[in-house]
Amino acid sequence: MKKHLMAFVFICLMFTTNAQEASKYNLTNVNNKFGLAVLEIADEYLSPLIYTGFGLKYEHSQSRFLLKDNDRFSTTGKVNILAGITLNPENTSSITYMGFSYKWGVNYRYNINDAFDLFGGANVGVEYGLKQNSRNVNNSVNIDMATDLSLSGLLRYKFFINRKALLLSCFLETPVIGCMFVPESGASYYEISELGNLDNSFHFSSLHNKNGLNSQINIQIPFKHSEWIFGVGSSVLKYKANNLLFKTATYYLNVGMRYDLCVFRGTKNRAPEKYRNAGL
Repeated sequence: MKKHLMAFVFICLMFTTNAQEASKYNLTNVNNKFGLAVLEIADEYLSPLIYTGFGLKYEHSQSRFLLKDNDRFSTTGKVNILAGITLNPENTSSITYMGFSYKWGVNYRYNINDAFDLFGGANVGVEYGLKQNSRNVNNSVNIDMATDLSLSGLLRYKFFINRKALLLSCFLETPVIGCMFVPESGASYYEISELGNLDNSFHFSSLHNKNGLNSQINIQIPFKHSEWIFGVGSSVLKYKANNLLFKTATYYLNVGMRYDLCVFRGTKNRAPEKYRNAGL
């Protein structure tokens, strides 16, 4: 009888230990970056000239593993905000710009070796931008609206300096297919909004009429409770519709902070001892 009881207790302990080892908790990786940018805007709806200037950029992203027991797939949500002012070559007119975008996607991680990781994925996003020309003309405002399916890739390299693990990363992203809003030349927003004249304003977009590339090179330096991010990046977008050409180019330096966030249900729950880090 005692032997049977001891065997039963041993089996229970074994299953309990295995269950504890299998329990994993996924952290949310949070990144906040602030940047100083150089802007270049070409908008033939507003002006035939190219405007250049400066702006401020903010990026917030959150990523975490998609499944509990899989460390290959992860999700990322990203918000970008850009504000700036540009001038024409003669400094006689300005275009102010306010832009916002949100993207959400899924990534797959390829383990190359202990030092290199490669992430490939796709995301869907929406973009909204407002451009206002200081000239006193009939059409002094233009709105950028678009939605896209984009492909992205991220290569990370981990190395050590004085026993600190530093992370160097290179990120690339390009839109593939989507829809964009481009009014006809000379069409006023009064006609579009008040009269509902939307003829030839929404266009299918793909590689034949819209090309873009977002790129970043960052280095992450760990500290006690967070990691600091320093890097450079660019975002170049060029598209055409209704015989009009548009281009927005941003080149920036950024600095930011990365930390891990874990949310627990209830106020009395203790932080779990085991968790998993997507590390994007």
